[in-house]
Amino acid sequence: MKSIIAEKLINICGTDDDQGYGIDNLTARQLKSVESVLIKHLEFDRIEWLDLPRVILPNEPKACQTMKLSDIQEKSYKNKVGYVYKVQFTPVMYDPTAYVKPVKDGCSMTPVVYDTTTFEPIKHIMLSWSPEGCDNNDKLMKFELMYKLFNILENPEDYMQKGYRGAMLRFFVE
Repeated sequence: MKSIIAEKLINICGTDDDQGYGIDNLTARQLKSVESVLIKHLEFDRIEWLDLPRVILPNEPKACQTMKLSDIQEKSYKNKVGYVYKVQFTPVMYDPTAYVKPVKDGCSMTPVVYDTTTFEPIKHIMLSWSPEGCDNNDKLMKFELMYKLFNILENPEDYMQKGYRGAMLRFFVE
């Protein structure tokens, strides 16, 4: 499901796919913007940025946890310090229930999915038509389906399901 908080963070940071979906080397301005979004969303008192996913505090060493950021946060961190190691984004994800929904002209094309047993990449094209208009005319039905298939293959991005990216935060609180 698309997340507003993830969209805000992507707009600030951009995505750095070469780094394995993690965001590194943010400018001071980007860090401040990310801090303000996280403080507002998670209600931190303040944020401290970490260079490593582990820190030794006076009491004990602490390791970072990973949390998926969603628009409705289940937990509040009011009056706590957030030690943030990294903001990460998921690969592009798709709603599996949307695969059967037409995108344009009653047709759609799925993203690449992998067969779970053979790991073979597969794409699907869905064509829909009204059988009532083609009852007595097979040539008309064939022409309509060929026309739709031609349009999909000429402009596949117009018929693709829209994906979304999620955001995760590697952090701990004290």
